[in-house]
Amino acid sequence: MRNYLCCTDFNRAGLNKLLGYILAIYKECKVTTFPINCVSILQHYGFRVLSYSELKKINPELYEICQNCTDDAFTYKKIVAYNENNTSERIRFSLMHELGHFIMDLPSTDKSFEDLADYFASNILVPRATIWHMRSDSVRGICRTYAVSCMAANRIYEDYRMCHLSECKEMNQEIHNWFLPVNIPETPIKKSVSIKQEKSKEKYPKWEVYHEDLERYFPERLQNYVLS
Repeated sequence: MRNYLCCTDFNRAGLNKLLGYILAIYKECKVTTFPINCVSILQHYGFRVLSYSELKKINPELYEICQNCTDDAFTYKKIVAYNENNTSERIRFSLMHELGHFIMDLPSTDKSFEDLADYFASNILVPRATIWHMRSDSVRGICRTYAVSCMAANRIYEDYRMCHLSECKEMNQEIHNWFLPVNIPETPIKKSVSIKQEKSKEKYPKWEVYHEDLERYFPERLQNYVLS
């Protein structure tokens, strides 16, 4: 039984709202490549990002609280501290989890809010609308392109296969176009040519010879006919 959220747990309005938050962050922070820079995004929103060891030097009391609360990451006012002993992929996920709490104003008092922050982190790190076009529609491809852990990539791939991008078509299209804009090359517009002009370019040498013969020998037949 799943103990985490996926797209089928949301109605269209709820998923659309979550994706809207993510698209707004991409635009505000000018995120256009993968893997995304998690630290710079948090800094954009005024957070100071510190490792646990850095926090210990600055504020030993807060460090003790962090260690007792979580092995991943912790937010206190405008400080986000993370456990540098974790893998870089897990650190990135934890940082975006904390961002999810801030952006969606989620308390840390209930597992359902934690699951929602996890799903936010999953989607901001790996927007589903880009997976196929980034040639990353496999667990290994997702790991490589978006710098997430194998466990996260497995869940993301499962979610990707389950989700119908058409459910939030406009929002997914906007996210796709933000990273993968469609460039239509400019081509000169061909000047329209009338049928009469087209016909004037055509050559009918045999018909012209036949017409000359008619005019020479049977001029009366051409009184009401003009070959243009």
